[in-house]
Amino acid sequence: MISKVDPADYGSIRHFFDELYQSLPIEAIIAGNSKATIWIDNASSPRATFVWDRAHCYYFGGDGTNNEFNNELRSLLAEFVIPDSITRGRRVFKLYYTNEGWESVLPTVFVASTLTKRARQFYALPDCEFQEISRCVSEDVRVEQVSNSILHNTKIGNVGCMCEEILSSWQTIEEFLNIGFGYCVVQENDIVCWCLAEYVSGRKCGIGIETVQPYEKRGFATLAATAFISHCLSHGIAPHWDSWADNIGSIRVAEKVGFRKVLDYSVYYGQFTG
Repeated sequence: MISKVDPADYGSIRHFFDELYQSLPIEAIIAGNSKATIWIDNASSPRATFVWDRAHCYYFGGDGTNNEFNNELRSLLAEFVIPDSITRGRRVFKLYYTNEGWESVLPTVFVASTLTKRARQFYALPDCEFQEISRCVSEDVRVEQVSNSILHNTKIGNVGCMCEEILSSWQTIEEFLNIGFGYCVVQENDIVCWCLAEYVSGRKCGIGIETVQPYEKRGFATLAATAFISHCLSHGIAPHWDSWADNIGSIRVAEKVGFRKVLDYSVYYGQFTG
């Protein structure tokens, strides 16, 4: 019977997620640095698990051919998870899976939306590969570390959007400030780009980077990423970059500052309607 896992026991599902692109968020969840709710198929001897980050990501690990669990999972998704996501405006989602069993069964379990299989790429930063790039920018542009004063300054444009990005992977803003870190590019009084630590555990982290649409293709992402990676290296943290395979702009920035692709993988992508 499907059962919810106590947060103190989240470590019990670690072995279901072997690849680094999977284990990076799972380890952050186990450490308590990223929010999630976890279910397993059997409390005494689990063979399958479902992890929901309560935002846009769903992780399926272990045995994907357990029909009893999949039937219960279908009901859980339809009756609770999906309605809750829609209510909170979390309509776009990604489904991560660990094997072909899940790949074949998920379209029959996740029936609330048409699923599209999409390619992603995972990047790591090899030793001595970091390219610190300095750019000439106008006097009204500056790079700042994300701080409490910035996040609570209502006079700075787009701060709310950056806070929303933080809360998509962190429990609270305060937790991000205590455990995480990030850098933003500010032009005059507007935040135009941010690069934020996500999925932090031990000495590794993921990256959440975004440029506000009117300011794209002006080098701001490179500025933010350079400051972010400099921070990582000076603190002994290994950063990782994850991107859609067709997001050429993201990939160019990653490779420009020294990241190298280590893995191609696929997820299901979808959007709730209604």
